Amino acid sequence: MGDGTWTRNEMSGTYHGPAVQAGVVNLGAGFGVGRDARRSVWMAPEPTRRLVDRAGLSGRLAGLLRGGGVDVGVIGPGGFGKTTLVAQACSRVRAAFPGGVLWVTLGENVPDPVLADKINDLSELLCGQRPALTDPSTAGYALGELLREREPTLLVVDDLWSASRLDPFPVGPNLARVVTSRMRGTLPATCEVLKVDRMSPGESGSLLSSGVPELTRTERLARLTAGWPLLLSLANSAIRHEIEDGRTADEAAELIGDQLVQDGPDSLDLESSDRRDQAVAASVEAGLRRLDGPSRQRFLQLGCLPEDVAVPGEVIGLLWAGSGLDPAGSRRLVRKLADLSLITGTGGAVLLHDVLRAYLRQALGPRGVVEADAAMFHALCAQAAPGQCEPPADWAAALPYTRRHLAGHAAGAGLLDPLLLDAGFLLAAAQPELLACLDAARSDEARAAAGVYRRVAHHLRDAPAANRPAYLALAAQQAGATALGDAATALGGCASWLSSWARWNPWTEHTILARHERAVVHVTIARLRDGRTWAVSGGLDGDVRVVDLVSNESVVLPLLRSGRRLRTFRCVALPDGRHLVVVHDWIEGLRVWDLVSGEELAFEGQEEVRHVAAIDCTDRGGRPVVVVASPDGTVRAWDAESGRTVDRRIVLPDDGNGWHRTIAAGTLANGHLAVAVAAAESPVRVWDLESGEPIEPTIPGDPIRTMVLAWGPSGLFTAGVSGAVQRWDASTGAATWRPLDTGQGPYTSALLCTRLAGTDVLISGGDRGTVRIWDADTGEPRGGPLAAHDSSVRALAWAELPDGRSVLVTGGNENTVRLWEARAFDGRSRQEAVLPAVTSVLQAAGRTVSGHTDGVLRVWDADSGEVVAELAGASRVLAHHGDLVIVAEDGDEDEDEGGASALRVWRPADGQAAGGLRELRTAGTVACTAELDGAAVAVVGGEDNVVEAVRLPTGERLWRTRSRERSRWKNRGRHRPEVTAVTTATLTDGRSVVVSGSSDGTIRVRDLLTGRRVGVSMNCRGTQQPSPAEVSALVCTRLPDGRVVAIACSEDTTSPTVAVWDLAACRIVATTAVATDWVHQAVCMGLPDGTPVVVTADTIVRIWPLDALGFPWAPLYDIDLDSPVRALAAGPPGTVVAGTSNGLVQLELRRP
Repeated sequence: MGDGTWTRNEMSGTYHGPAVQAGVVNLGAGFGVGRDARRSVWMAPEPTRRLVDRAGLSGRLAGLLRGGGVDVGVIGPGGFGKTTLVAQACSRVRAAFPGGVLWVTLGENVPDPVLADKINDLSELLCGQRPALTDPSTAGYALGELLREREPTLLVVDDLWSASRLDPFPVGPNLARVVTSRMRGTLPATCEVLKVDRMSPGESGSLLSSGVPELTRTERLARLTAGWPLLLSLANSAIRHEIEDGRTADEAAELIGDQLVQDGPDSLDLESSDRRDQAVAASVEAGLRRLDGPSRQRFLQLGCLPEDVAVPGEVIGLLWAGSGLDPAGSRRLVRKLADLSLITGTGGAVLLHDVLRAYLRQALGPRGVVEADAAMFHALCAQAAPGQCEPPADWAAALPYTRRHLAGHAAGAGLLDPLLLDAGFLLAAAQPELLACLDAARSDEARAAAGVYRRVAHHLRDAPAANRPAYLALAAQQAGATALGDAATALGGCASWLSSWARWNPWTEHTILARHERAVVHVTIARLRDGRTWAVSGGLDGDVRVVDLVSNESVVLPLLRSGRRLRTFRCVALPDGRHLVVVHDWIEGLRVWDLVSGEELAFEGQEEVRHVAAIDCTDRGGRPVVVVASPDGTVRAWDAESGRTVDRRIVLPDDGNGWHRTIAAGTLANGHLAVAVAAAESPVRVWDLESGEPIEPTIPGDPIRTMVLAWGPSGLFTAGVSGAVQRWDASTGAATWRPLDTGQGPYTSALLCTRLAGTDVLISGGDRGTVRIWDADTGEPRGGPLAAHDSSVRALAWAELPDGRSVLVTGGNENTVRLWEARAFDGRSRQEAVLPAVTSVLQAAGRTVSGHTDGVLRVWDADSGEVVAELAGASRVLAHHGDLVIVAEDGDEDEDEGGASALRVWRPADGQAAGGLRELRTAGTVACTAELDGAAVAVVGGEDNVVEAVRLPTGERLWRTRSRERSRWKNRGRHRPEVTAVTTATLTDGRSVVVSGSSDGTIRVRDLLTGRRVGVSMNCRGTQQPSPAEVSALVCTRLPDGRVVAIACSEDTTSPTVAVWDLAACRIVATTAVATDWVHQAVCMGLPDGTPVVVTADTIVRIWPLDALGFPWAPLYDIDLDSPVRALAAGPPGTVVAGTSNGLVQLELRRP
């Protein structure tokens, strides 16, 4: 705009609150992207009529503000003119704030994403660029950075209902803040407070006679309205319209007074909500008498509008068009309603005062609200799909209001089901608003779709927009929602991948909150003062994620903005509602921050703590206490609220396990604070922190090795490698129940003491991913087992949400954080697996063949995903040649450990064994096939570093070799390494070779014809690595430039890698730039456009380009199946089948 002004309805995208409610925003010249953030901005709303000068209040407020750098709170009941008063004061102090006035209106219900959006609005006005921030604290920090260098600026936060909603807004020496609220408790304790009371008789008379100078009889109306500005304004509007009908001003005032007496109380008691409601009804009715029947009904329809949302006039017009009102008529009615003070019209939008909204909903009644929501639903759908009776196929034309609020209107009208079955709407809708409506689903199909949306919500939040249809389609296919899956697939034209079919076990309903790069080892819950509940999770690599448990929105904490990595941490709730986070920063040592604001705090003497092994907290006399154990054996305790040390510092004996200690803090029978410490195979020691002495005798703990501790009211619990849980009296060291066999796998990996339904319970997590709940007093099972993760449960946290639901948050070894409602532990809600876990997969003769943990091989039609043949007695498929498949017979092996297996050949086409391979003395575990002189050959590798070549299908040996060197790795028992991967390649000179990888990280090349070594060995381990980098997957291919390479996937204790080796030069030509997990398999293939790629399977599927090698080497993209991928098989160009513990899926890959 050339005149230097900006209005809300010229803003693209979804925008909330302040610009509409502030009216016209005046900016200095030069506004635009990259503009000078120091230019003055004026957002104070301009009056639409003459205002009554409440000189006493306005002058006092202006006087408080002229000092600058202050917080002023303006409090009073709704409709008392707080907003108008502040707007008047802004004009008075304009010269004192050359930086201008920023204005934001909040309202009663402002979830985090909306609050962040409102703060982002202000940042965009200052700098011309909109921050992409969804966390209010982060958005507030960004706004504060913009304001730091500005001239003095005034920030108005209007209609505050909760103290926490003010927390994100910045403070500073050159920033004054005015906050309006109905409640003193929402304001900072240090702010100046100005109370807005009812108008004086003189002020009431002035407002009643505004625009009616001939009015002389104001005393009665002033008494009936009790000086309430909202009611006075309504009465003034009614008087002016009665004058238009021919009455004198005093006659009109008398008539309005009579109506108020008839419809409401003869005097208004502002302390009584019932009498306030009566007064509002009476005052509104006075205005409604000026409307004809249709206009009155249209006004009542506005009761369906969402609370504290400025609704574009276009949306109001759509609603009223359903009753025959054209756009011009709609605009006239909006102006008339605004003139009657029934609505606020500003910036082309309509805002209802919450008092009036409550009146309208009461006037409509439950049925009327449903009908109004239905009318709005149909109007919005019609706008998005002109000429159609159904919702649109493409929601691109829908208004931003539609994408955000249509689900709410549909839920209110009982019409949500069609939207939940509409893939386009699920992809376009604003997530927090839609998540809040899912329980309104009615039909079985819609409830299933609601479950799909909950399950895929994290991908629709975090994945690139182009790939979101693919994730929605996959989730629908996994749930058996075929129609929804097909519809989502049709919308995935720009996606990097799609799924052809999925055969997946049903899941117990839950939400995946976050995915880390490494195992999730910490989860803690922070329930903030305003009811927001955050899950804070930490990965093994120090990465920390925060997610709001209600809105499912990611939260970026101020303390994490610099990419800080935290080895361990603990959130601590203070009595005043604040939350601290006590952390071990990899670089800075022990640190303490306010979780929400990011303000750094200090514990007494914390600078002495450079390294931290474990952190726990407990309660003593209602005050939280933080206990920290250092690797040097020192244990310290602090009062979390004061930061002062408490009791004695303990120095543990040096047992060489400083970094691997586990602690639990609690209270002894004598009331003393104590800490239990476990390390490796040592017994559990309990130390009295008040006396500084250990409690005797020591507690044996787990019979093999204690790994986890939990201390609750019922006692001290220990668990570990034996899998059993034991309870102890920490004061005496005596066992207080028999060892509890949880049945959760080889070992128990997590424990948590909490309360459930008024009872102390113990929650245990196991190595096989299950979670169980036990009565902490009796040891009786209370819930589960729940299959929560595909591998070890590493972290547990329990929370009570603001709506009363009890939820469990779990962290797993497969890098995910998951949210479970308490009902998930009810046996009726658990789903039984129908497809055993996949161990291996390959594609042979146009069919997909998979191995499973139940010892049955299954053959799938590659197009339909249906089983066409089975073979019992074999658990793994290793390789194929033509229609011959090499399979491994059942053994006693654990699926994760491999093991000796006899091999045989199977022809899936006829389901018959084609001839047995003789059992190999070394018991092959990996195999590949090739052609040698026109005959099929199998190459088998296994234990003792043996590689053997045999003919197919007879098993006739061609050669057998074993490497001569022994492993130098002590943790391998000085035994020969085993062959962990084997493949074949054709070198540039035409020779066929076998390439094998071993558990010591060595890659060896042998001549396929003779078995003799070719070239020198290559090793995946670095020179500084303290342990071997086992080759977990290996595949060879020829690059577009003619080089023959081996892609080796390996991992030592700290650094998983995928590397490309030039077999001719015996050197690495590319290695990964991103962290991976243990890679189970890799396959080379071409995409439909000819791009050569290697696809790897770890916790996710990653696609790496082979036409763009280098250092570092990054994947084109990845695909998260929400279950670790254990097997891959390449099919036609661009097609790959992935197998997990939960099922199979066929993926179609593309170049992004």
